[in-house]
Amino acid sequence: MDETEFVFAVVVLVYVSPVAGTTPASMVGRLTWNPNGTLRTLAITDGFNTGDTQTCNFGTSTVAGYDDLGRIVDDDCGSVWAQTFSYDQYNNLTKAGSSGWNPGYNSKNQYSTIGATYDASGNITYDVTWHHYQWDAYNKLVGIGNPAVCGTSGTCLTYDASGRMVERSVNSTYNEVLYSPIGKTASMSGLTTVNYSYLPLPGGARCTRQVPPEATGTTNTKTGLVLLAVAAYYVALIPGVWDTPQAAGEAAAGSTDGQSIATNIELSGNIYQMPNGKYSWTLPGQRDSDSSPFDPTARPDGTFFAGSYHDHGAFDLNYNSEQFSPNGCNGGLPCDIGLGMSNLNQGQLMFLGTPAGRIEMFDPSQFGAMPFSCVLSGSAVSAAPGTGTSSVNVSSCH
Repeated sequence: MDETEFVFAVVVLVYVSPVAGTTPASMVGRLTWNPNGTLRTLAITDGFNTGDTQTCNFGTSTVAGYDDLGRIVDDDCGSVWAQTFSYDQYNNLTKAGSSGWNPGYNSKNQYSTIGATYDASGNITYDVTWHHYQWDAYNKLVGIGNPAVCGTSGTCLTYDASGRMVERSVNSTYNEVLYSPIGKTASMSGLTTVNYSYLPLPGGARCTRQVPPEATGTTNTKTGLVLLAVAAYYVALIPGVWDTPQAAGEAAAGSTDGQSIATNIELSGNIYQMPNGKYSWTLPGQRDSDSSPFDPTARPDGTFFAGSYHDHGAFDLNYNSEQFSPNGCNGGLPCDIGLGMSNLNQGQLMFLGTPAGRIEMFDPSQFGAMPFSCVLSGSAVSAAPGTGTSSVNVSSCH
């Protein structure tokens, strides 16, 4: 590789002290790039906290930072963070260093050394980190749990003769899906409660009508606010095709954030890569105002998991919703960052839609430089603990 460097951009954030006569402090990030557009170095000079001043090298004059396919193979930020990456012939990733990932891969393209198990058809039955999985004779996922006990614990899925999921139980909560000759018609809880109704649109898109779960005059139990009027609303979700997982993830979080805010329900779904190399996203699932499903297997057959997205619902003083939830939140749960750094996430990007309309991105490979993600769309976030926004600064990705 030609090691010639050139400066692409210098980003300067300046903070002026409110005390007259003091010297302003600044944080400067200098990025240099290789001729083929890959990042060579990121040098940060932090005038606020000198301990955070660091230089990250993605390859040197003697050590390649990327392979011939443009995939990163070396990331060295010194003692703060350093990783090496390798890939097999199927593009499976192995990482070593500050955050390792070495599950081993066998001739069937399965994890081979971390204790994951599979059935005779090659379906994963235990992922070591979180879940056990059950499958039917048609290779349809029917249970997620340890094990799943329908109506009691875990998640159980029921399919019709056409292979469509028609009922889902999460612990003791059931939801049914109604179909017609034109496709999915409604999502229901029991025989009389309609959660969603669907109208087909051209190109495979759909328009969704939802009645928010709180009726006129009721009090939101989380915020104490009385809802004076609530009506059904429509939202059009139009998954398309994008060239990169980042573009697909930003579109997914941006398309679903409004619905999440309006209903104060967390929504989530997956980014996936199609056999043609393009990317798209699944329509969102939901659980409640505090959490949403995270299941990398919930994607179309024949596609590859390439990331996930979720939305944080409406503003709530009790939560820092303008940031990814840190590992260990809610009494020690992995939450957003913990899941992002877990084996289950496979090192993929995560995207977040916030109550203020921001779109944020968490990249596990950049955890050392951006441990709380960065903002793709919207303004950077300033730390303001106790205000329902963020406990940490979240800078812009750009």
